[in-house]
Amino acid sequence: MVKRSLSNRVFFTVLFALGIILLLSRIGLHYFADDFYFEMQARKMRKSTELVSEFLETTNNGPMIGQFLQKQAGIIGGVIVVTDKNDNILYSSFALIDQQKGMRFNRLGQIRAALSSAQRLFYTENVADSFRWVNYKHEDERHNVIAGVSLLAVDDTIKAIGSMNNYILGVSLLVAILASLLAARNISRPLIELNRVAKDLSDLDFSSRSKIKRTDEIGQLGDTINSMAERLQQTIGRLRQELKKERDSEKVRRAFVARASHELQTPLAVISGYTEALQDKVADDADEQQHYYDIIKNETNKLSSMVRDLLELSRLENPEFSIEKKDFDIIVLLRELVEKQLLIGEERNIAVKTEGLVISYKVNGDALRIEQAISNIISNAKYHTPDQGQINVSAVRNGKALTISIENSGSKIPKANLPHIWNSFYTTNQEGGAAHGTGLGLSITKNILLRHDCIYGAENTATGVRFWFTIEIID
Repeated sequence: MVKRSLSNRVFFTVLFALGIILLLSRIGLHYFADDFYFEMQARKMRKSTELVSEFLETTNNGPMIGQFLQKQAGIIGGVIVVTDKNDNILYSSFALIDQQKGMRFNRLGQIRAALSSAQRLFYTENVADSFRWVNYKHEDERHNVIAGVSLLAVDDTIKAIGSMNNYILGVSLLVAILASLLAARNISRPLIELNRVAKDLSDLDFSSRSKIKRTDEIGQLGDTINSMAERLQQTIGRLRQELKKERDSEKVRRAFVARASHELQTPLAVISGYTEALQDKVADDADEQQHYYDIIKNETNKLSSMVRDLLELSRLENPEFSIEKKDFDIIVLLRELVEKQLLIGEERNIAVKTEGLVISYKVNGDALRIEQAISNIISNAKYHTPDQGQINVSAVRNGKALTISIENSGSKIPKANLPHIWNSFYTTNQEGGAAHGTGLGLSITKNILLRHDCIYGAENTATGVRFWFTIEIID
């Protein structure tokens, strides 16, 4: 329906405009052709008589004057006569005076009789054939030059032009119809195509594209719609990805809240239980009561540490939270951490082996946060290292990157669990809760390393598990 309506409107609009033009041309020819053609003939006669007058000023040669008059008479399609001031005919375009006779002589008599007219443009009539003539008279100091054209010839010419115009009008009407059809098709088809694309876009089909191949405004509109569709498709794709990430993040958040609630509930339940036991005086002697107090204190410390780590993790995961970066020697920091953390495990006979901690390397970052991240990894390694096991700490430079590795001997992490160990509260034994600490150490470490644009990872080795990360060196 849209296509038919648009095409019809364009067709009839163009056809109407062309029809008006043809109609105006036909009316103009019918009502104004006579006057227009007559005016043209009058101008030609005036021009010819002026030329004859100028020619008479230059010569008195009769034959030459006769030839010139015949030439000018041929131009106007009539006759030219020259008289003196006494109205005596001197020259004519068709013969000298002594050779004139019959109708021609009668014609000269008609012109001669009209010389007394005060008007430059006047009419005469031939008695022999009742032909009317239109004449123009030009006067100079010595001569009167008269040009005449038969009105019959003028009428025949106008009729011929009118007949020819009828044929031209018919052909023009056919051309107008074809032009209207082409115009309607040329305008409506691309608009219908653009409407199709716009409808597909409104139906959220952003893969639809305009197939218009033009360089005019409609083609530019098609290119604009295609560009808009492509951008919308890309934007919708990104929004879908963001929505998927948001949904995944929401799942992670819910899982995190559930896990955090569970982890927080455990020490609270222990504290509540032992407090009630003390209130009910379940413990009789002082040693048992002190044991209860120690348990409550340990659980309180554990709860406080967990809340502190939750707040720390929340700050690190907030995009608006910023860290203060400065240049510092990471090797010095690493040596201090090794001394503080690993020497505590001497009672378990854990051997410590270091590599590459001699050469100093400066990096740009938050020293306290980097210390926190490395401390969490060392603490995790120490916990999972069996008695009489070994921990290897190394720093290896590769170009402008420094790779820090902390490897502990002991049991390996199942391959399926490796991608998840950086998540909050994740343990290889999910049913038992966090095996040690708060279960947030590696998650905090991950966020600190991400803040420093570090590449990090964990992998099983031949003897245990290796945690590593790389950081850019400042020369």
